[in-house]
Amino acid sequence: MVWHSAILAATLGASVPVAATDNCDGRLSVNAAWCLLMGRIPCHDLSCQLPAAAAPKISCLGVTPDDCAARAAPLCSDTPGCVAFGVLVTPHSPTLSVEWYNKSATSDPLPDSDWNYYFNTTALGPPPKPPATCVPGPSPCPAGPNGSIFPPPGDHPPGCNSHGCATVPQDLVPTWEPTYQMNRSTIIMPCNSSGPTDPSSTAGWAYVDFDWSNWKGTGKADGWAKHKPMDCEELMVKQTEMTVAASPGTKIFVYRNMIKALPWFTTVREKLTDPAYSRWFMNFSAEVIADHTKSHVPVCDTNYNPPLCSNLYHDQSQTPAYPHGDGDCAAPACDVGSVPVGEYLFDPRSANVSVNGQTFIEWFIEEYYGGPAGIGNNNIIGFYIDDDWGNMNPNGPSEMNGYAMEDMGLGPQDLPEIVSAYNWVANQVYQSIVAKGKFAWDLFLNNDPNCINCGDCPQPWVKKETCAADLRAYGTNSTSPFINRALLYGFSPGSCHGVNPEALTEVEEDVANFLLVRGKYAYLGNGWTGCSHGYEFPAEQFNADYGEPLGLATETEPNSGVFVREWSKATIQMDCNTYTPTITPKQEH
Repeated sequence: MVWHSAILAATLGASVPVAATDNCDGRLSVNAAWCLLMGRIPCHDLSCQLPAAAAPKISCLGVTPDDCAARAAPLCSDTPGCVAFGVLVTPHSPTLSVEWYNKSATSDPLPDSDWNYYFNTTALGPPPKPPATCVPGPSPCPAGPNGSIFPPPGDHPPGCNSHGCATVPQDLVPTWEPTYQMNRSTIIMPCNSSGPTDPSSTAGWAYVDFDWSNWKGTGKADGWAKHKPMDCEELMVKQTEMTVAASPGTKIFVYRNMIKALPWFTTVREKLTDPAYSRWFMNFSAEVIADHTKSHVPVCDTNYNPPLCSNLYHDQSQTPAYPHGDGDCAAPACDVGSVPVGEYLFDPRSANVSVNGQTFIEWFIEEYYGGPAGIGNNNIIGFYIDDDWGNMNPNGPSEMNGYAMEDMGLGPQDLPEIVSAYNWVANQVYQSIVAKGKFAWDLFLNNDPNCINCGDCPQPWVKKETCAADLRAYGTNSTSPFINRALLYGFSPGSCHGVNPEALTEVEEDVANFLLVRGKYAYLGNGWTGCSHGYEFPAEQFNADYGEPLGLATETEPNSGVFVREWSKATIQMDCNTYTPTITPKQEH
């Protein structure tokens, strides 16, 4: 999903600085014709890749991403047909791999945070201009109460970022019993793409979320992508059982997608492969169905003989593939039943279409989110719900191929109806999840700078640079939304912004600030930090008993920059002038 900022900084460090009018994220110092776009890739299949026999040979063992890119650029330049390459970084691994691309690649590649993309602007032209961001100012977020001092530092009130405001419900909180116990107020989003996540690595955490990438079987490792048929859903339940057995009391969030019908989930595949349910899914356009060459993505899986095809729209942006993809299938091809492997799309306009006595929305809530792999599982507390229509991507479905609307025969005139239907479906889902005693990661009040509807990149709400202003807004302010919302608080410097979950750098500062601002539903930890590494559990701070807060934080003197909050068993202080935290236990009488 995301790159550590240390990796990005290393990559940019070997790049020529770009002018403000240059839409590249950097240019290679060895040849400025090579444009860098971070977190992007042109394809996940073989449609734009050089054949293995024609691809350059390279070793990047033990070198940094920028060194690998510097080696790859001249090799690509000297290889006929090569116009671009991608460098993959597996966090905390010394190995790097490279993919090589032909002229069917693009200067406007797909988002994929596991890759850095380098392309020759002489061959493919410059990258497109980025979409305009919102101008700071009036926001559709609800106005603060009278006397509110929001927004705090920055241009956007809580629940909004530079791209807009969250469209998920803003008034839902968990129905479980609240607690101020610190080690029951922790949360993490681990992943191991090459196998199950080691339960010992998440022991002690109160809430643990597992992504669909967990246990998918990259490389030669076994995983659900190699199974026939794929069984991501079943392995997610098995991972849940293993995790809770090793850490009783831990509750699990699991992945679901609100718009993508992912056939590696058995519950989805059963409907996707039954023609009776075709109205529940988006189709390719009549033009593409009549002539597959009109599509921008493969309609058929040619690993099968004859090729396995489907008229239901699907792309391969984040899809397992054979021999290699986002998850590596076993020979002879990926197996998701009678359809090609790919990302399909639910059609929210068919929410009330009934098949065999059950409407789409009933199935969606009762079986896709419900059942023993979801709401019906006592160890599963809720979901991380991914993707949407009209928010993350204002022009169509999020994280899909850029030509998805065109390939489905849809245009701007169709989008309002789809977005309206999607928002209705999403609201029904969120309301139902909470009514049944569960929750969704997306409903946490978060400050994700990339996707406010996602929250998988939580940041610290109190930062050293704006410490006093932040604590006045969130700690001493009786109108703070933290009082009544479920809060997600990221360890410094923030998920997707360089936090190393194996070696946290500001534990004492983050815990103190968290205790100064938190309400009754608040959770400190990490969001998405990639796959296959460990997670530090700061036991000294997490297992301490601070009691319960006796009131809001106060500033010791007007503009002193020193903030104190009394808890029943400790006094919490942050001196913003020196950014020094102090936690003083109270003697028990």
